[in-house]
Amino acid sequence: MPDWGNVHWATLAVAIVIGAGLAMLLLRSACDLVGMDPAPSLPRSQLIVVVLIAVDLPIFYGLHQLALALAPPLGIATTQAWMLTEALNVLALLVVGPWILIPMLPARLGRAYRIMAIFLLLCALVGSVLGLLFVGMGTLVGAVSRLS
Repeated sequence: MPDWGNVHWATLAVAIVIGAGLAMLLLRSACDLVGMDPAPSLPRSQLIVVVLIAVDLPIFYGLHQLALALAPPLGIATTQAWMLTEALNVLALLVVGPWILIPMLPARLGRAYRIMAIFLLLCALVGSVLGLLFVGMGTLVGAVSRLS
């Protein structure tokens, strides 16, 4: 389990709500990019995201336990097992995700796989940009505190 330090639970709750909202918009964008007409409504997109999160949480936990068990034999530090978990989780979502999308969207298997692949790619891109912004803000705050 990561060391959350002094992160308050309210901050974590706000981050989860913002993340789910962004995921909803990214799912609609993925449907638009695939050419699904009509794109799912906002409540349906939110329901799909909530179901994806509910299905992915136990999978993610199991994959993290697997990554922690595989890290020493593979020569990976256990503190870096999160990266292995994320890679395995993306593969698991590529397998499980389309089967969740098929009954919730008017999509066949091929289109559902394309939607899920584009959705995961968009999530990775947006997550990378936001992560770099937070690292930059932390670096800037650290530099300002050292100057004063």
